[in-house]
Amino acid sequence: MLKAKLEQKNKKRPGMPSLLWIGYYKTVVIFCLLALGAFAWSLLIGPAYDEYRALGMELDLRQTEQAQYQNTLNQFNQIVAQWSEISELDKAKLDYFVPTEQDIPGLIAMLDQIAAQSGFGATRVTLSYADEPAIPKTDIYPILVSASIEGGGYAQLKQFISKIESNLRLTDLNSLSFQSGKGVYILNLTTYYLKKS
Repeated sequence: MLKAKLEQKNKKRPGMPSLLWIGYYKTVVIFCLLALGAFAWSLLIGPAYDEYRALGMELDLRQTEQAQYQNTLNQFNQIVAQWSEISELDKAKLDYFVPTEQDIPGLIAMLDQIAAQSGFGATRVTLSYADEPAIPKTDIYPILVSASIEGGGYAQLKQFISKIESNLRLTDLNSLSFQSGKGVYILNLTTYYLKKS
């Protein structure tokens, strides 16, 4: 009879949820919301967020590169400004310091003049050229010079070397050899020029 009353009672309220649903509906709703949020994140928000982060990193990289380019440009402009302040006479001296061409006649005349001023006579000058620049990634190339001088003593040799080192055209003394008793000295020098592109 009790069973019949309960069945009759349930028949009177057909829209009522079950006791199981009433006890766990909050948990089910939270789980559904979490699942929906994870699904929305994986399909919509996550990729957009990753793309936003990648764009932000690329923007930072571009800003760093721009700052480096700007710094290089500022340095270049500063060099150009300093160059424009140099007088034409000083620019001509710079051209003699590292000529824009090999200037072989000028080089031989310089060596002959320094030898004569030091009490020597230049007897032989041999030149050779390098294929590689003296300073990597520049247009400054070396000329290797082997010069024989004769006629002077130790004091004149010191004077000759001093004049070579203080000469306006950049010249390095690489080695020095001599023949005993003959007053003949062989010098190996390196001088430089700016190769036109």
